[in-house]
Amino acid sequence: MSRSTQSHARGEAPGAILLHPVALAAVVLMAVNDHYIKAHHPGWVSGKLSDVAGLIVLSFVRRAGDIDQLRGVVGERSRIVAKIETAAALGDLADICAAADVVMVARGDLGIDCPLEDVPHLQKRIIRHCVEEGTPVVTATQ
Repeated sequence: MSRSTQSHARGEAPGAILLHPVALAAVVLMAVNDHYIKAHHPGWVSGKLSDVAGLIVLSFVRRAGDIDQLRGVVGERSRIVAKIETAAALGDLADICAAADVVMVARGDLGIDCPLEDVPHLQKRIIRHCVEEGTPVVTATQ
């Protein structure tokens, strides 16, 4: 069975490309380093990653500037999901929500960086802020 047929059999759009989260993270890390892209992928020029990826998840966002840096590489065509998984990100939550297209709450990683008993409250705080600002929000669990 071809990859396209397998995807269709699982209820996905024919021709859908599935990326493993690690592969997607690798694409994001390469995207932040414009010099790496030009040296190793000469067909990709700054701002063209959006032709390949419509949705990019940026891990370990600590401030809105992290999103702005990635946006400078991929342009406006790709949507950026800011993965909130550190205490530092909570300090810049308003600006992160304003800069990102979508916010992802990473409960497991928050439980490593913050006291475990605070995670449900932090999750609710992030979700409440996103809803108030009109920023789509996703909660990720293991």
